[in-house]
This record gives sequence, structure tokens and C-alpha cells, in this order.
Amino acid sequence: MDDIAHRKELVEKLYKRISGRLSVIQALADHERLKILVHLGIAGTSRGMNVTELTAVSRLSRPAMSHHLKLLKDCGLLQVRKVGTQCFYVFDAEKHLEAIKETVEMFSETVKGADNSMIPDSAEWLLKLIEQEEAERQ
Repeated sequence: MDDIAHRKELVEKLYKRISGRLSVIQALADHERLKILVHLGIAGTSRGMNVTELTAVSRLSRPAMSHHLKLLKDCGLLQVRKVGTQCFYVFDAEKHLEAIKETVEMFSETVKGADNSMIPDSAEWLLKLIEQEEAERQ
């Protein structure tokens, strides 16, 4: 396989791997959403916080807060627990921080590889990681 075809194959595999996490990357790209996750992480998984509580500790309006919470929930970072008529949003930091770290590292390595014309060591390492994860799933 020539060098260009090999690079195209690596880019395609890396893109497929990252594309499943694009919604998480997009959700984390906003500083207000990061602040929300910090507040929810401090609140803990047993309690969580509702929209009113989150709005009180931020500069966001209630509709804006609801919008951000929906994005975080849709990408899987938040769970919603209903208590009566209230919805409490929960961020399980322990569960998600490792996945977030892996996503950021994967994105960083992919961009680094792309910026440097696919550094072979970096790309090969990611490819091996992908293959290991796929083998573990089977």
C-alpha cells in the first residue's frame, strides 16, 4: 500500500472513531456548559440540581440554562431524575471524566497527527488502541 493510501486509511479509521464522540466534544466546547458540569459534579450524584438552582448560580436565563442542559443530556453526559414535578440533573463525574479525558486525548492526537501530515508514531498508536478496543468488545 502506498503512503497516500495508507494515510487515507488511517484518517478514515481515526475519523470514524472520533465521529461517535463529536456531540461530547461540542458539548464541552462551551464554557457555560463546563461550569454547569462543575456545579453538578460538586452537587453529587445523590442530589443533583434542578433548573432553578442552576440558574441561581449562573449568569444564564432559565431558557438558556434549559438549552444547555438539553445538549448535555442529549450527548449522554447528564442523567435526569424526576422527583415529583421537578427534574434534577445529575453529572456522574467519576463515570464520565475518564471518557471525557479519552475523547479529548483522542481528538488532540488526531489533530496533531493531521497537522503534521499524520505522524506515523501517533497514528499507529491510535490505530492500535482502536483495534484493541474493538477486540475487547468482541
